[in-house]
Amino acid sequence: MAQESTYPVILTKDVSGGYVVTCPDLPELLTQGEDRSDAVASAIDALEEAIAGRVRRGDDIPDPSEPPEEQDVEFIRLPPIMAAKAALAIALRDSGLSQSAFARETGVDEKEVRRLLDPRHPSKLPRLQKALRAVDREVEIRVVPVARPEITETRPRSYSVVAGLAESLASELFPEAIARGGPLPVIDLLSSDRLSAIAGTPVQLVIDDALSEEGVSEHAGDTLLLRLPEHIRSKAAGGDGRCRFTLTHEVAHIVLHHEDLQQHRGRAFRDIVAPIEKLPPGTPIFRSPEWQANVWAAAFLMPLRAVRSYLARLSATGEEFTREGFAANFQVSRQAAAIRLEKLLPALVSRTGEDDARGAITSPSDRG
Repeated sequence: MAQESTYPVILTKDVSGGYVVTCPDLPELLTQGEDRSDAVASAIDALEEAIAGRVRRGDDIPDPSEPPEEQDVEFIRLPPIMAAKAALAIALRDSGLSQSAFARETGVDEKEVRRLLDPRHPSKLPRLQKALRAVDREVEIRVVPVARPEITETRPRSYSVVAGLAESLASELFPEAIARGGPLPVIDLLSSDRLSAIAGTPVQLVIDDALSEEGVSEHAGDTLLLRLPEHIRSKAAGGDGRCRFTLTHEVAHIVLHHEDLQQHRGRAFRDIVAPIEKLPPGTPIFRSPEWQANVWAAAFLMPLRAVRSYLARLSATGEEFTREGFAANFQVSRQAAAIRLEKLLPALVSRTGEDDARGAITSPSDRG
């Protein structure tokens, strides 16, 4: 089994300014930065130090976990030499060999083995590669393209305009799901032909396991590319709310911003930077492509007509509304559900009356 070396870290805004960085897999990783880029740079150093400490102490080195839901996450790659040293330490532990036994078995001087496992020693990659081969491991080096998140502004669109476009397309594509008040099968959007049809321009879908981001929309040649890692596609197909939203967010870029991608070739949208971070100072939020994509995704996954159908179904069966149940029904996160319900409240009020609507979308624990 391959040893992965790209870890998710969580960026949390500090009340005094800047960001605090933590890692769910490595509790000892704790750092900060004055701004986002500074925090990410600090995280790179902190990750290497955390893994180095575990190698020195002989502690367990965990595989990276799935990123936590509803958190601001960046993915940090371990430098190649440290990744190879960590892999060698794990291989020796799994084999049950001591450093001395490994040295005897491979005919390598024991001092050389200690150097290879010393995080501070500047070992050469070929030596590490040779040692790893002795324990049936191989070093694989890949060069992967990284899209730069440079498209930070688009033409202004209001919430109602973006949401209206999403709801109109959802009604056209999935009328039966909307009539039932159930989850929309957004995984059905994932074909090059379907994406090209709804964008009105050629789109190629690429499932890219080497992708460090959760999604990238970019322009290549005469075609728009939507690149997604396999775990996002497969989890979205399985009903994971966070991955369904990520998938729909990337589709939103293709639908709303294909002209931006064509105009700014060589640039991209990538699902890694928080929307507000992409905005130049003083730029209104409604010019943010990330904000627009979030609005589009929420409206597409939870169209007003589908929400009304869902509430009517609850009323007919006598079931009580809960936010958790609403999120589970539409297969979205609770945070996404809460934000969308707040936006829908005026429209629901206009049909059912203010008291009934507020009562319908408020959990029992929220009521006075």
